[in-house]
Amino acid sequence: MYFRVKRTGSYAYLQIVESFREQGRVHQRVLSTVGRLDVLQASGQLETLMRSGLRFCEKLAVIDAHAAGQTEPVRVERVGPDLVFGRLWEVLQLGTIIKRALRSRRFEFDVERAVYLTVLHRLFASGSDRAAERWRQSYRLAGTEELGLHHLYRAMAFLGEPLEEPGARVLNTPRCTKDKMEEELFGREDVDGTVGALRHADPMHVSRLSDPMRWLVERDEPSRWRMECTGFGFNLVSGNFEFASLIVVDDEEFWPQYGGHIEANWESEGMRQYSTMDRAGLVNLIGDTTWSNEGLFALLQGLRRLAEIGGPRVDLPTIEWELV
Repeated sequence: MYFRVKRTGSYAYLQIVESFREQGRVHQRVLSTVGRLDVLQASGQLETLMRSGLRFCEKLAVIDAHAAGQTEPVRVERVGPDLVFGRLWEVLQLGTIIKRALRSRRFEFDVERAVYLTVLHRLFASGSDRAAERWRQSYRLAGTEELGLHHLYRAMAFLGEPLEEPGARVLNTPRCTKDKMEEELFGREDVDGTVGALRHADPMHVSRLSDPMRWLVERDEPSRWRMECTGFGFNLVSGNFEFASLIVVDDEEFWPQYGGHIEANWESEGMRQYSTMDRAGLVNLIGDTTWSNEGLFALLQGLRRLAEIGGPRVDLPTIEWELV
């Protein structure tokens, strides 16, 4: 049996119809004409009739009870992030890039899925690997069901493994697996030998450095410039941690010669320039409400250290720490 709408003139009538077979052919017969459809809908009688029938339908009764908020969910899983970002992950072939880097490795868990989980977590929530492992429990992410916290740690360690390649070190910092993946993903011809007609045997060789970077490498002396870690910050809420660093170029030759070459990298939206003598401007910068906790920590640590070593070339606001 089923409902059927029968039109007569300008009106539509709701009927209950039954199908039956007779002499090998299927026929229909009207069991009841319930009434005019517009009247039934406007008066709510149709909804009342349907709810009355639900008392005898176990499956539909459960759906109706859930819609009315009368059931308690055993488990709720969100699917939106995976549906959206999973498609982007596939189009960009990120999984293929990661699996290509894993060809010579033998992990007993799915590293690509572990990386996918941590990337998705950082996009939608951010935090530590421990936070990502907890966050996953509320989302449906195919292939991550069996992953534990130690798997996320090992996946991140794999991404950070240094590449022992000739010329792979710049300013004593080795390139790592993640860097190689980024170069392949973004198709940078200056570092990716797989793009275009050029094939550089050693794309990170010192001879290929920019003029400012070569100047720094060739004058790696504390009296000319220095790079130091100014502190370690750990966010007890999110689990994020930061090694705040400061780069100071004391040599008077550098800025007049290469100041116009300094620019923000591809990860940044832009750059703002402040003078170390502009105390009021730096106070306003510190008070900017758009800072993240980690970013503000790195800035304050850098200014605090710069005030100690900058001498007469700095006029910085006093920064004091208070334990609460």
